[in-house]
Amino acid sequence: MNLALAGFAALWMLRPAPAPVAEFVPPLEPPNVLFVLLDDVGYGDFRAYNVESKIPLPNIDRLAERGIVFTDAHSPAAACAPARYAVLTGNHPWRGRRPWGVWRYNERSQILPGQQTLGNLMQRAGYRTALFGKFHLGGHFALAGGAGESTPGERDHRKLDFERPFGMGASEIGFDYSFFMPSGIQDPPYAFFENDVIVGDPDRLGTIDTPNGRGLGMPYWKTDEVGQALTRKALEFLDRHFVANAASDARRPFFLYYASQAIHTPIAPARAVLGTQVRGQTFSEVGDFLYEADVTLGKLIDRIDEHGELANTLILVTSDGGGWPHPSHYAHGHDPNGNLAGWKGTIWEGGHRVPLVVAWGDGTPTDSRVRPGSRSDALVGLQDLYSTFAELTGQSLGPDDARDSRSFLGAMLGFEGTPTRRWLMVQGRFEFVDPLSSSERPVVKRSVAARMLRDGNWKLIVDWSDSKARNAPSAGGPLGLYDLSVDPSEKHNLLAAPEQRERVAAMLAKYREIAASRRSVPLGD
Repeated sequence: MNLALAGFAALWMLRPAPAPVAEFVPPLEPPNVLFVLLDDVGYGDFRAYNVESKIPLPNIDRLAERGIVFTDAHSPAAACAPARYAVLTGNHPWRGRRPWGVWRYNERSQILPGQQTLGNLMQRAGYRTALFGKFHLGGHFALAGGAGESTPGERDHRKLDFERPFGMGASEIGFDYSFFMPSGIQDPPYAFFENDVIVGDPDRLGTIDTPNGRGLGMPYWKTDEVGQALTRKALEFLDRHFVANAASDARRPFFLYYASQAIHTPIAPARAVLGTQVRGQTFSEVGDFLYEADVTLGKLIDRIDEHGELANTLILVTSDGGGWPHPSHYAHGHDPNGNLAGWKGTIWEGGHRVPLVVAWGDGTPTDSRVRPGSRSDALVGLQDLYSTFAELTGQSLGPDDARDSRSFLGAMLGFEGTPTRRWLMVQGRFEFVDPLSSSERPVVKRSVAARMLRDGNWKLIVDWSDSKARNAPSAGGPLGLYDLSVDPSEKHNLLAAPEQRERVAAMLAKYREIAASRRSVPLGD
């Protein structure tokens, strides 16, 4: 057995039992990990955060009842590509190839040589790893005819060798099995890749019609059937995993990263997912699309339960950024971001504060590692998953690993006195908008790149107009200051208040220190 697995029980026996769960029993075996990353799902979409949510999500609701709800969790960036890099590597987005991520499928990977991912981390701990869904990290192809690698961004797909594996695909970043779309459902190529190889005859790759218009894809592509295909493949992986364990007479844990296509545009809910009706179950197609993600989660949980492993599976559900105010939301009184200002892409809380629900156990206080029905206001960035999983599996980090990640395992398990983050940086856009009524989409007059720094409950927004420059010094001036403890909707900008002058100066200095750092979280912290 892998040494990390063999030492797991001993590691846990040395940990103090968490006070809130009096009969906590350390696990004798490492847990499976199911990590579900939704796309553009807002803080107000889950009823655990917004009792007024109009979208039924029964499986997510039950997960929140069985586990913990984090109320102050944030995506590292308010946009897809940079956020996904940060989640997988534990680094701020600007530590990759580009500060705003790599968006096209045939650009060089956002992950730089030597940078490790959650897949690598969990493989080292002996896990069987798998990735499903939206990749969105970039990559490259060999040139047709075996003449070397293609030029980054090559637009003529006929020059690319689709018969060979996708370069810097999932298998090269730590995943034993994968079934993904390079750019999700939003951009070409509209095709599935299994273990980094395109599914289907590459000679049939050509221009097809999609809800997003005409683009490069395979004839089999149907946007509204993507979720069902991903769900089926994830269930097949679980079945193979448990069969392999039974055949070897040894328990090996799994790490399953499910990057859902829902609810990014084009809004395309399935008619049904593996026999469960989806379309027409909510007030709109947007609601149905999120309901579809909940259906998939339920099927994954049920399959794990059928194999007798649910009680020892750590399940995490979150989103890569905030929600977008679709007109149908307002028409039915649903606010995807609750009472938060902003929306997907913005530096306001609605752009990056995301739901994060975690469960581990059978749902009872005595046999659950995560206390059922609990809540935490610990400040968390999704890049913190890397250090959290490292601590979970008893691994130490090297100096170049997860440079901006801090474990929140103690907060997850309810340990009293666990240190939590004081500072957190996120990137997005500061948008100047016309006044917004409850039934209108935002009208943006001007937009600038921005970052925010949290210092406890205080939030400073800083101009980051130099963000296209690599390793930008980020010397821009402040744009806003908010006290989120009394103003979570960010209605009162205190930047000009004389009594806040020293606070602004101190936070701006800390912001620049983090922006210039080689790593923002010291090893062992």
